[in-house]
Amino acid sequence: MIPPARLVSFVREAPFLAFVLLAPVPGCVLLTDVDERRIPKDHASSASSSGSSSASGSSSASTGAGGAGGQGGAGGAFSCTSDADCPGLASACGEPRCFEDGRCGFDNQPIGAPCDEGGAACDGKGHCVECTAGVHCASGKCGPDRTCIPATCSDTIENGDETDIDCGGSCVANCGPGAGCVAHDDCVGGLCEAGTCAPTCKDGATNGEETGADCGGPTCPACPLGVTCEIDADCVSGFCEAGVCAAIPTCSDGVKNGSETDVDCGGSDCVKCGVGGACEGGIDCDTASCVAGVCAGPSCADGVQNGNEAGIDCGVVCPTGCAPGAPCTNGLDCASKICEGPAGSAVCSTPSCFDGEHNGDETSYDCGGSCDVKCPPFYPCLVHADCKGGECDPVKLTCTPTCADGYQNAGETDPDCGGPCPKKCPEGGHCNTSIDCVPNLNCFQGHCLP
Repeated sequence: MIPPARLVSFVREAPFLAFVLLAPVPGCVLLTDVDERRIPKDHASSASSSGSSSASGSSSASTGAGGAGGQGGAGGAFSCTSDADCPGLASACGEPRCFEDGRCGFDNQPIGAPCDEGGAACDGKGHCVECTAGVHCASGKCGPDRTCIPATCSDTIENGDETDIDCGGSCVANCGPGAGCVAHDDCVGGLCEAGTCAPTCKDGATNGEETGADCGGPTCPACPLGVTCEIDADCVSGFCEAGVCAAIPTCSDGVKNGSETDVDCGGSDCVKCGVGGACEGGIDCDTASCVAGVCAGPSCADGVQNGNEAGIDCGVVCPTGCAPGAPCTNGLDCASKICEGPAGSAVCSTPSCFDGEHNGDETSYDCGGSCDVKCPPFYPCLVHADCKGGECDPVKLTCTPTCADGYQNAGETDPDCGGPCPKKCPEGGHCNTSIDCVPNLNCFQGHCLP
């Protein structure tokens, strides 16, 4: 038995130890349930080496991962040669043990070791507690006091009668698509198939063949504006544009939509766009001219009939008159200068050498060029063949008077005779002197006479 004075001294030297006194035999005690985490570091070495310590270093160790148990008394009072020499009660979580240094100690089972003495697992200090991990609890949660925490619908664990994590069963929350279920009532969408909440048109999620949450697709109601869609039938508006349900476009809604190329104009349904409007082709513009994606003003080089043109890039407003057969209003619209036919259906006529207009390849009115009639002196010409006299001044580009042009000019006394011409004038011809007349004729009172 430990002398009282020695026991008091031991307690004073080690006040940090917690003791449980077990007295299996008269006069003997066993110190147990030491919580090593509460031993200050400055006492650790002295407690294991002091003569008043309850056990040696070896007796404070367990045979496995268990914690240090209660240890023998001071001064060799609990020395031993076998486990039978050591006092204390054996349990599922620990038993007295004689350690190699000949001192008694208590060998505890490691934390989590199974036990059935009022609990499910050992706490590493020789006690059998309700739990040391969630696996020991029906709720899946073990509290810091080693007791099971009751299941709730907000503990982020599937427990109790829940069919999935915090939903289904008695929980207020129903489970979403893909979660586990037992009955239809477990599911947000109200449909439990093969133990899983199946997609429906009222589960609050976009699933199945839906294009939006609980809308669109072949079975759900049509979607409102702004919701994703694939075809017009997916939308309440009946119009799916760029994958989103939109209002049915009109040509007066102030928005560029539908087939419009600009706001409320262009495309297949709306009016043509004015100059400056966006376009994809001339058909979108009121000028019929689309240049670099923008409606351009009319010009005589845009390849379309617009403005006041009588035809494509021709007419009175353009430098070029319209070709034969083109519609016209008057001769000024035509290259031939002649517009023929009834009003509203008149067309430009083909140039001719007898239409009284300077047209075609004529060098002047109905003469020169391809015309049989050649141009008289001083009329425009390009080549000698354009002139009646056969001579075109290369500088002035006018027909030069000659003695073969059929006109009286350049000093001639009569057309193409007399004066400078080698040909003399016949009887009756005009003359200035007898030299202007053919031989045997004399010039009398300005005429060649015998």
